[in-house]
Formats: sequence, structure tokens, C-alpha cells
Amino acid sequence: MSKPVSGKSSKPAPPPAKHHLCFRLVDLQNNPIRERRYTLEWTDVGAQAPSQREGTTGADGRTIKITTQGQVAVSLAIAPPAGGQCRPVGQSVQSKPENKPFVVTVRLTFNATATTAPQSQNHCETLTLRQGKQRVKYVINNVQSVKNGNGTYSSHLVNLPYLIVDAMTLEVLHGGKGIGEPARFLGSRTKVSTAEVAVDGVAQVGIVLGAAASGGVDNWRRNADVLAMYRVQPESEGLTTVTISEVIQLPSEGENRSLGTVSGEGKERTAVLNGKVWATFTRSYTVQDIREWITGNLTLTNQDGDLTSWYGVARPSLRQIEWAEQRGKITAQQAKRYREAIAPPMPGRRREDIPPPLRMQLAWSELLEPFYSGQIVNISKPGRDHSQGGEIIIAPLDLVLKLQVGFCDNAGEFTGISQADVVAKNHPYIYMMLLSACAGAGVDFVEISGMWRPMLGSCLHKLGDALDIVVVDSHRDELDRFGFRNSDVASNALARRFNTFLYEHRYANSAQHIYKYDEYPHSADPGHWNHLHITCASHRSIELRDLAGYRAAGDPEAIIPPPVSPEIKGMQRPWLVR
Repeated sequence: MSKPVSGKSSKPAPPPAKHHLCFRLVDLQNNPIRERRYTLEWTDVGAQAPSQREGTTGADGRTIKITTQGQVAVSLAIAPPAGGQCRPVGQSVQSKPENKPFVVTVRLTFNATATTAPQSQNHCETLTLRQGKQRVKYVINNVQSVKNGNGTYSSHLVNLPYLIVDAMTLEVLHGGKGIGEPARFLGSRTKVSTAEVAVDGVAQVGIVLGAAASGGVDNWRRNADVLAMYRVQPESEGLTTVTISEVIQLPSEGENRSLGTVSGEGKERTAVLNGKVWATFTRSYTVQDIREWITGNLTLTNQDGDLTSWYGVARPSLRQIEWAEQRGKITAQQAKRYREAIAPPMPGRRREDIPPPLRMQLAWSELLEPFYSGQIVNISKPGRDHSQGGEIIIAPLDLVLKLQVGFCDNAGEFTGISQADVVAKNHPYIYMMLLSACAGAGVDFVEISGMWRPMLGSCLHKLGDALDIVVVDSHRDELDRFGFRNSDVASNALARRFNTFLYEHRYANSAQHIYKYDEYPHSADPGHWNHLHITCASHRSIELRDLAGYRAAGDPEAIIPPPVSPEIKGMQRPWLVR
């Protein structure tokens, strides 16, 4: 009689761990390829038959995220741009374990059509497949606080724009979700980092930072030798991390030659970010830039709500008269009549010859020229090392912009550049907002306490997208002067009107229009009790009316200026005909 076989009963094998994968289709500029049909195919561990999913890429260029049983090879087939049957791209990718990046970028290097793609080939486009065997990440340990004037202020780099690029081919390896948009640094108020980016096969990786990254691909590529910074050759496998330490010391002459470079070997590299680097990647605008880019006129709305580029004053100042004569807006004889009209009357004589309102079309290149040509006059404290203050005069608007002493101490101390160069670091949109609001609201005096600064506060000033305003006034309108210092905007007609023009401006980043005592919804921190902070949306496309002023007469939607200046339709504001 046989004996029973002894031993423990065998347990079933555990199921294979779940893995995940998603493909992202992009072109050479890292723009997502939308609405492209695809097929994903794989065979789970232990399965007898393959699994298959079909679909169309979404707005971000992604396929669906699939889950596989075990780590298996997944193949992707895509349809040609002109449609037709999906064909495999010729490579497969392993699905990724839990808690690992699961998105694989497929970069198509040309858009073939059904007729140009040879039918004998097994792909419809040449592509680069980067599944992350080589990866790069940048980390910045930022300065946490800096002294400015009599106080100490915080600083952080959360949301600083960036692009990670192939420094040799200038291909964008990683950016934002929208076409041409940069990605943003994430992290804390002391340390921020980029995403881990797959760089398989890239010989040299670089990063484009700040205003350079958000100013459009063409802008940084024209000066890529300088703006594609912190270049690194990635390790042959795994993650290469570049840790950048922000410092407040100005570099020595020898260190100037190595700005934006990376030191060290292996998977951990180091670099330094100082004021000189900030000044390098923050664009300085020129008068020539404005003439080529913003070719139109100051455009306001008239009393009927229609657009007009006729700016007029019923009683022009001597400054406006002289500017108009010098620029050929009026003749010498007309200028004489305007001067006589504003001169004190002779005793015993009545003034009978009152000229009509002075009306002019003001090109943006004329209005913005003082900002970008260093025209700061009446310097307040010429003996100071930095930020001496002064005035910028916008003569055709009879507008005085007073720069407070110390308005750019942070930039001057940590970059060594002049206050005129600091003014030129601000984006033209922020000045267009300011001048439009002043022209619309009748403001003829503004005091400014802050603009571009690289190492103080949030990224808005660091990008050159913001201004801090402390006082507005209107001498001609005889409205009460307003100081943004513990005062309610609602209690002052001039401030309320000025704020409205700024908040509703077409280039405003209205969510970042901040003053603790205004009427707009925002989460104002305690630091905005003594100034109005305004921000422009510098990435927004310029509007046609600013590019062209009045369009050509043959244009179907042309706005044709009248042969003579329009008649006044009411005189609600006698100092301003809009």
C-alpha cells in the first residue's frame, strides 16, 4: 500500500505588477500634434492574445494612458497627416512601473503626406523616440531674502518660465502645454526645479530662463549662444541633475567670462546664478525694437465708444505745443496761435483768437522712445551709486513719470547696470498700459517706486512685466491727488478712473493688478498696502490696431481717418477730446 506524498501545498504565483504608458506626439518645436489617429498594441504577461487600443491624440498631443499586466513592450502605430491606415513607427517601448514617469515623447521630424511617404516603409514619418534612459533636471536654490533700502524682503522663483533645449540643434525638448509656451519652475520659496526631461541621444542640453523663455522661440534662438545657458552633456544613463545656487555677490572680472556655465562631473553638476546672469537673460528693449514691432498709434475710445487714434487737448500746455511743432504735427504759425492762447492776457485787452483743440495722432514709437533711449531728466540724487531717481517726460501727453530715489536699488546693486538700463528691461506692454490709462483718465503725474528687479519678490518684477505705482495726480482736471498708501481707491475719483483703465486694458494681467485697498478681487498680501502693483500679459499677441494703427483703405474692415480732425461731440472733459 503506497504512502501519501508529504509536503506543503504550492501557492499560486502573484499577479504581475501593473505598469503604465502614454505616448505624446510633438513636432520639432515641441508643439503637440493634435487629432492624429493612433493604435496601441501590447501583450500582457501570461496573456495569449494581444491587447489593442485605438484613438485620436488630444489637445496636448497625448494618447490615452494604458495599464499593462507586467512590464511589456508596447507598439505605437500612427496615421499619416493626410489620413489613411495607421502604420507602426518601427520601435516599441517598455511600459513603466508605478510611481515612474509614464509619458514617452515621440518627436516627428517632418510631416509627410500619404503621397510623399513611401508605401514600402513601415512608418509614416521619421521620428525621435525618447523614453528616458537619459534624463536631465535643473534645480535652483534661490536667495531667500535680500536687503533693499531700510528693509529686508523675501524672494522666490516659483513659476519662473523655462525651456529645456538641445543646445546644438536648438530643438525644444520640454516646454509648456500651449504652442510656444514655456514650462514653469515648481517647488517652494527656497528651492525650485524643472521636470525630469528625457534627453536620449542629445549631445548637449541647455536651459532658457525667465523673460528669454517667455518671449517667443525666435527671440531666444537669435541669441542662443548666450541664452541657452547652463549647458551640460548628460550621463549615458540615468538622471543628470544640475543644481544652481543663486548668490547676491557680483562676479569678479574673471568670473564674468564663465557666467551661466556648469561645473563638475557625473550625475550631480553645479552652477551659479547671480545678478549678471539675470541681466543677461532678461531682454533689454531698444527704440529700434519698438519701431519694428509696435508700428501703430495710441488708440483710445471716443465718446461714442468707437476706436480713434486722434488724441486731443482743448488747451495744450507749452510742452505739448513745442513737441507738436518739433515733430511736424502743427506748423510754426499754428504753434504761435496756441502759445498766445495760453499766455497771460495783456491788461485791458480781450482774448478773441482762441484756436481749436490740438489734435494729434501719436505713434507708439514716439510715446515709448523716452523709456528705451535713456531719457531720464531732473535727476534727484546724482551722487548715489544706484537708482538716483529722476523724471521721464512724455511730452505729447504732458505727462511726468517720477522715478523715486531707490526705485531700482535691487537691480543696480546686484547687476551693476544703470537706472536707464533698468527702465529698458521692462516689457513695452507695461508702459503701453500705463500711457493708455493716463491718456484715458487724464492723469498727468505718476510716481513709480519699482520695476525690473532680479532678486526681490515674485517672478513678475523679475520678468520685467510689472510696475509699482505710489501716486497719481491730474493738475488740469483739478481732481484730488491720490497716494496708494492705506487709502481706499473708492474714495478718490481720479484713482478709481485710473485703476479701471489699467484693470481693463487689453494687455493687462488683471489677476495681478494688486492694491490692498482697491475694489478688485485678489488675494493681496500685506506688502501691497503702500503701492499699486500692475502686471502686463507679456506673452499675449499684439493687437492689430497697435500693429497698424488705421488699416489700409483697401482693407475690408478698414478704419479710415477723416480728412480733417473730427468735430467735438460734447465737452464732458474740456481738457481732453477723446
